[in-house]
Amino acid sequence: MDVPQEVINKWQDVWWYICDMAYYRKNVSSSVHLKKIDYKELLAYTDSAKNFEQITLDYIWKQASARRDPDGNYVDPVVVPELKEIYVPRILFTCLGVFTWFRHSFPNCQILFWEDDM
Repeated sequence: MDVPQEVINKWQDVWWYICDMAYYRKNVSSSVHLKKIDYKELLAYTDSAKNFEQITLDYIWKQASARRDPDGNYVDPVVVPELKEIYVPRILFTCLGVFTWFRHSFPNCQILFWEDDM
């Protein structure tokens, strides 16, 4: 089983939104809440989908953090104190270094996970 392209597109759009906020202060918002849907399907992908990583924050964050400005310098994340809350599935969010990055870029953000409401 593979993650369908429409699911990949949805989650990649979410993670690009977060990364664009963190690296370019683009479309700054006070909250990012994703309605909890199809969680069992997401869990099924973790076990059997070869392309599961494509729907994770880590997959997009690696691309965002590799971006360079016109002079060839890496683009550093900025501080976005306006983001106060994010509500996402832990299984797609959690990866090495993400909490440190979030504390830097989103110092006022409370991270809430779907799994905590189950």
